[in-house]
Amino acid sequence: MSLFGLGRRSSRRFDHASMRSLLSVLSVLVLLAGSSLAAAPQGRYVLPERAAWQGEVVEIALEWRVDRAGFRALDGELAWDAAPLLADPWKPATLRDDLTTGVSTITYRRSMMAPTAGRQSIPPAALGVLMKVGDVTNDDYTRAVLQSVTLRSERGTLRVRPLPTAPPGFGGAVGRFVLEARLDRASVRVGEPVKWTLVLRGRGNWPMIAGMPARPLPASFVLRERESKNVGGGSLFEGERVETLTLLPQKPGRYTLPQTTLPVFDPALGRYVTLRTRAASVLVTGVAATNGTSDETAGTGDATSLQLLEGVRVAAAPLPLSWSRRVLQAGIVGSLALLALLVLIQAWRSDPHRPARVAHRRIRRALDRLQRATNKENVREWQDAVAARFGVRTAAPTVSAVAGLAPWELLWRESDAYLYGPDAPLAKEWISRALQASSTLESPPRFDIRVMGTARAWLPRRLAATLFVVTTVTMLPSPLSAQSASETWTARLESAPLDVVLRYNLAVALAAEGNVSAAAIQAAVVQLHDPSFKPSSSLTMRLRQQAGLVSEDEGGLPEFNGITGRVVQLLPLTIWQRAALALQIAVLMLGSALLVVLYLAPARRRRVWLVSLLVVATALAAIPSAIVLRFAPLLEANAIVIDETVLLRRLPVENLLDEGPRVLPGAVGRVEGHFLGWARVRLVDGREGWVRNTAALPLWPPQ
Repeated sequence: MSLFGLGRRSSRRFDHASMRSLLSVLSVLVLLAGSSLAAAPQGRYVLPERAAWQGEVVEIALEWRVDRAGFRALDGELAWDAAPLLADPWKPATLRDDLTTGVSTITYRRSMMAPTAGRQSIPPAALGVLMKVGDVTNDDYTRAVLQSVTLRSERGTLRVRPLPTAPPGFGGAVGRFVLEARLDRASVRVGEPVKWTLVLRGRGNWPMIAGMPARPLPASFVLRERESKNVGGGSLFEGERVETLTLLPQKPGRYTLPQTTLPVFDPALGRYVTLRTRAASVLVTGVAATNGTSDETAGTGDATSLQLLEGVRVAAAPLPLSWSRRVLQAGIVGSLALLALLVLIQAWRSDPHRPARVAHRRIRRALDRLQRATNKENVREWQDAVAARFGVRTAAPTVSAVAGLAPWELLWRESDAYLYGPDAPLAKEWISRALQASSTLESPPRFDIRVMGTARAWLPRRLAATLFVVTTVTMLPSPLSAQSASETWTARLESAPLDVVLRYNLAVALAAEGNVSAAAIQAAVVQLHDPSFKPSSSLTMRLRQQAGLVSEDEGGLPEFNGITGRVVQLLPLTIWQRAALALQIAVLMLGSALLVVLYLAPARRRRVWLVSLLVVATALAAIPSAIVLRFAPLLEANAIVIDETVLLRRLPVENLLDEGPRVLPGAVGRVEGHFLGWARVRLVDGREGWVRNTAALPLWPPQ
């Protein structure tokens, strides 16, 4: 019995060990099979059926299909990179079971927007889930085997259509918006503040909206303060923007604040619509308060001594650098073409075979005339041509010139007998024999254009002229709203952007309102337009020190310091530019004239005069050319100056995560493109990115 019992216990232990080993092997196989199934793409994007508009906010979904029997839970966050699109965070996932197929669908939804048109590629997403891949059974219980599996979706493509041609005043708003305006009171006394608030709310492309529309004011109101704030709605595409103007009425009466309009694009309608507010009425009573202050005196600080100027002083607009470059390039190409022509003429004139070719043709012409009229003049012409053909250089050639050359010696003797012997006619067979002799005479070698490369065509005196033309290439320079006191001057300046007096008064008004940074920039632009305008020099120096603008060495506006600054201040930069172009053209013309004289009329007196004039013109051209070269970036037609502290953004949207480098006021650059209220700028220091159009102040009016 004991042996039997022992045998049963041993058999039971063997069966349990074998079963556990078998279950372990099966578990490994199931894990491998589950991993291979989970690696396959199981997610897809659900996109709008129609193409979205540029800037339109659309809803997308991301669906994951999993085996309901095996799915247990989500494992981690959904990994997805929204760039270059803008998107809200994913909404909480929803789970839908299909009992007929045994498949569960996990759905994520979010709002997104494409700032640019075209086919936008949506990168794949990744999702971690816990899946049941098998069971492990022990003596008393069965345990499920779970594994973390990463699912990957397919790639999606969103089609985005560009917006139609925008109406005037469009600031980039795309979506469904509401525009409202309100006054905090309907009746005020003179000098008491009244607040006029404009509210824009709705759902749309808020990161791309440039700003609130301008609001003109009656002439009797002065803007005291402007306050703007954004109220978020918990979404990147829902919100509210509030702009409040604090106004000071100056005269009693009833005034109407006009309605405000804002064009927006409605993607549901597929067209532009215009939002309008109601006009507001305010009653101003009483007389001006004795203790009130107006905007001309409020906040003046250090600018109380500044006075507005009268009159008009218009600066000249710069010549387009591209146009001036083309003029100089055309002049240089013309000079090189002239040099090539003169070298060709010199090579042709110095060709040793040219006299023989000319004499060869003269022989034929002389015989043709003898056939028509036999006279001594035509015979002498024949003799001169024959002597030249055989290289005789004497003034009165004789028969010795062709001695030993048959049949030319016999023909020459017979022609001498006709010219100097007894008066007898020239035999008719003489002409036929002369024609036969000329037909057997070998033609001289033709002109070889490769002779232009020989020293005879270029050296020695041509070398100086050649060096002059080559050095002229280096002469090309390388390029590198409400109406407050200040806004009144701004509005007037828009009609005459080159009037330095208007811009100076704008700088004074900005300084009086406490906006020292903007005032310093406007004063510096005045000095740039007309450095010889005396009032701007002291104002610019005074305001730049207070505002702390970017220095010229760091890529800011010029400061006109030292000897160079005093020289530049003698004339406006645009006049220096015209002088440089005129003197460079004069240098090219004098150089071309010198080339002609050296090749065609090498008279010493003319050469001396032309060389002297050329040296003087080159010396005179050096000064304005150096000035234009130094200030070339400021003379670009699309040159701008940054008039506020901004961030250079990678994309033309107000994405809080896109910090970018910070640019201080006064930095100079140029605009390379526009997009819905944004400007792509490249600064002098090499940095580039997107800023609002309002932050990029053009240095020159559009050409």
